[in-house]
Amino acid sequence: MTSDMKIGKEVGVFVGVVFLLLGVLFGMQIFSFIFGNVGTTSSSLDVKANSVINETDGFINTTGYTLAGASTLGFSGPTIVTIINTTGLIIQSGNWTFDTVTGILTNATSETWESVNITYNYGSDSNAKIIADSVTNNSLVSIQTYSNQADTQFNTSAIAITILILVALFAIFWRIFMANTGLTGGKSKNFS
Repeated sequence: MTSDMKIGKEVGVFVGVVFLLLGVLFGMQIFSFIFGNVGTTSSSLDVKANSVINETDGFINTTGYTLAGASTLGFSGPTIVTIINTTGLIIQSGNWTFDTVTGILTNATSETWESVNITYNYGSDSNAKIIADSVTNNSLVSIQTYSNQADTQFNTSAIAITILILVALFAIFWRIFMANTGLTGGKSKNFS
């Protein structure tokens, strides 16, 4: 076998390794793209409509009363329907303020009511969503963790593979140079 044939065979192996490593890089990029988009989804089916009629023991004063429904998972979109004090008087909306994020009801005037019944509607997570959220899928969690760190991991792998390709390219060119100049630098067990 001549020197040129050996070099050609070595170059063929090198090209195969380069394409393999580039395939690994490409595969990592596709993996990062696909699973980087994995996340929690939201749809109207995730929300359950709730109605509370005459929630008792409520009050309207400066300290604020938190609706009982505010502690449910996914509390959202609350609306007050009516507030009635114990004597049957409907307390008009100008007399109170309501924080729709926290579900806290406070008075807007100097008048306070220490015992009121509150009727309201709100949305919350559906039972199916609560169950799905409480069941942890470890493989999905690890994929999401990977995708959060994919930039760093991909860049590190890309640099390592690029350095490996450059070193191999240098070795091939060194072998060609040595063969063409007729110099012998000693035999390497990697290049026979």
